[in-house]
Amino acid sequence: MNLQETVIAKNVIDSLKNHIVIRKELLSAEEQIVRKYILNFYYEHSRFPLFIEISDELSITMQNLNVAIGNLDKYDAIKLDHSGCRILLAYPFCEDITDYKICVEKEVNKPRCYYANCAIDSLGIPFMFKCDANISAKTAFFKNKIEISVIDQDTAISNPKDVIVFASANYCSKSADSVCSSLVFFSGMDEFNLWKRDQGVAEAGEILSLNEALYVSKILFQNRLNDKEV
Repeated sequence: MNLQETVIAKNVIDSLKNHIVIRKELLSAEEQIVRKYILNFYYEHSRFPLFIEISDELSITMQNLNVAIGNLDKYDAIKLDHSGCRILLAYPFCEDITDYKICVEKEVNKPRCYYANCAIDSLGIPFMFKCDANISAKTAFFKNKIEISVIDQDTAISNPKDVIVFASANYCSKSADSVCSSLVFFSGMDEFNLWKRDQGVAEAGEILSLNEALYVSKILFQNRLNDKEV
């Protein structure tokens, strides 16, 4: 199943990019460097760096770093704990165990695994780091296990084969506290319709085939570590 550009996929990108894509004009050059360092550090170490590690590695004073970290949190590039001293997530990565586990084989027979915040984030990791990935996730309603392999940043193979993604338009404050909870996988339309009925109130959003969702994730994440943000 190859990624697919469609009108629906483009609409979802337009809806999400103002919320979960870090637009370059909102952050200073130094803040962008800090953001990219945090993401690369997590990819290499499977944890978020301590503030002192960022300061030492990037030769930024703690005073300037606190300002940069505060703005990254303000503009929803990261999320801090209540004390403001620890990074809890930096899209697409999440420190907590979630329903979205992504494994990449950085070395032969030595997979490295991460957790993502939502379906779109999990599909975005292979595009951000230019790698193949195996995703183990749970569906939103039945919590059934699904497996997705993303190959050559172009093809997704899923089990079950009719996996779909619901892309919510429900955004407020932090993406992780709103829209991420409704960027979810379903095993197919039957499960989605049961979930929708269970919600009671219709939630605004779009249904994406897996290849459409793969395209959305590619556009949102392929340039997340360079200067060509959407």
